[in-house]
Amino acid sequence: MPSGGRKYLAVVFAITGLMLGLASMAFGGFRGQTAQGQSPPPAYPTITPTPDLTHAIVPELASDGFHPTPTPVPEAAGHCYRARTETDLPLLPAPEDSVFRNCQVVAFYGHPDIPGLGVMGQGTTAQMLEALTDQARRYDETNGTREIVLALHVIAGVASASPTADGTWVYRLSGAEIEELVDIAEEHDLLIILDTQMGSSTVEKEFAYFEPYLRNPRVHFAMDPEWHMPAGTAPGTFVGSMTADEINRAQGLLDELVREHDLPNKILVIHQFQGQMIRNKSTLQDYGRVDLVIDQDGVGSKRPKVSNYDVFIAADGAEHGGMKVFYTEDFPPLLAPAEVNALVPQPDLVIYQ
Repeated sequence: MPSGGRKYLAVVFAITGLMLGLASMAFGGFRGQTAQGQSPPPAYPTITPTPDLTHAIVPELASDGFHPTPTPVPEAAGHCYRARTETDLPLLPAPEDSVFRNCQVVAFYGHPDIPGLGVMGQGTTAQMLEALTDQARRYDETNGTREIVLALHVIAGVASASPTADGTWVYRLSGAEIEELVDIAEEHDLLIILDTQMGSSTVEKEFAYFEPYLRNPRVHFAMDPEWHMPAGTAPGTFVGSMTADEINRAQGLLDELVREHDLPNKILVIHQFQGQMIRNKSTLQDYGRVDLVIDQDGVGSKRPKVSNYDVFIAADGAEHGGMKVFYTEDFPPLLAPAEVNALVPQPDLVIYQ
């Protein structure tokens, strides 16, 4: 495992227990349940975790001579910034500096040291990327004229069951581990989404830690309200939340970063599977250089997942929509790519865990 990875193993069992404990609370008792008498769905893709699972994901900062500007087209995922082909599909608008202008993002989610937290951390790097490529191809076949870009959605800040030295209840990947993942992204023309589970931390603290890597045009940001707790409260005690003000502050910091360093738009992903997870949601603001994605993050069968998407994205007027699919926790049959792409509006981000 990557250097420094062993420190995460001390908390993995506690974190896994917290996640299972929260299962009965999500979707009002829906998330994480397994239908009585029903076998769990088979894992896809079939990947055997290996002890040498190492550098599954991380890009380094832009090197000398690398100019990530919208005009000319950025070198990172450059095909995504081309003009969108005219279509009758229900797509949300995206400016010329947005990845979503011409691309749908398909991501694998997880942690490089903890296979149990998602498919991104399972198997060898080559196996994982092959499976991601195959999954993305199925979206490219059913999403109309738009193109695809692959992404690694990394749990870069893991909520801890016990207090951390800095009082945030968050264990973060080291700079070297993040840079390893960026190297993989540079080699394969991927995006990186650095996700923090927040704990008792603040937007400002988490942004400050990840800001050096966010200067890379490939690297984007995510925050998970589920694990955000009042000071001194262990993550997982209940389903957490964030306010629109906190999310707006994160957008403001990203917007300033983009303008200062002449970068393409930054994606900011916020996960949601209950209404109260984003408080005062109607006061979310539109920052011109930030693509705010609300990701439908609930586990379960097709109908409730689609219903949540209809509420949290369509009815709430989200700027961009995301859908997460769980290979082993969603009730079978899983949402197929064609079904996901038939949602209105069509998701700009699809995450597999």
